[in-house]
Amino acid sequence: MSEPGSAWVEQGVGRIVAYVGRSETHRVGFVIGVSLLFFLVAVVNSYFGGLVPLIFNVVLVVFLYTRPSARATVTASATGPGLIYLVFYLYRVIGPFEGPVGGYEPFLSILLRESQLLVIGILLLVLGAWLRRITS
Repeated sequence: MSEPGSAWVEQGVGRIVAYVGRSETHRVGFVIGVSLLFFLVAVVNSYFGGLVPLIFNVVLVVFLYTRPSARATVTASATGPGLIYLVFYLYRVIGPFEGPVGGYEPFLSILLRESQLLVIGILLLVLGAWLRRITS
């Protein structure tokens, strides 16, 4: 039994799935829109510079475009960036230990400083799981 008021959210998700499934042009537009949004958030928030956001953006486009259905594409539009944010988090946490001996920041400080990436990644994965439940 769904909660009161959640019917309009489920209808909205259903409309998005219907839009993505309508034609290949709509699917490509959705994939490009999600990947551009991911790219802009990653670059504007300065998580990484250089080619790293671009490489992950290409990976995201391929990941989204190769989904077998419109439902899977919509679900992957949340889980894909969520997984990438968790990879960003792990890289930013583990990365400082690759430096020279003697210049280490306390590990707890690194975990707290990069916790925004962890929270975003987990929230996107939860959103993806919720979308999967709604669309199936």
